[in-house]
Amino acid sequence: MSFVLDYKDKVVLVTGVSSGIGLGVAKEFARAGAHVAGCSRKSPDDASVQAFREVVEQEGVR
Repeated sequence: MSFVLDYKDKVVLVTGVSSGIGLGVAKEFARAGAHVAGCSRKSPDDASVQAFREVVEQEGVR
């Protein structure tokens, strides 16, 4: 069974976006068209947080 998530132009908040499940969830919401607001305990300058930004921006959303 397969289904499609359509979150085009919706805004979602995902916690723990620097790795693991949080990063995976953020990526899937971005693929579904959502603008993703993410939070992490790590510094905004941390490489893993930058990776989150890149993943979201690659899908054409912010």
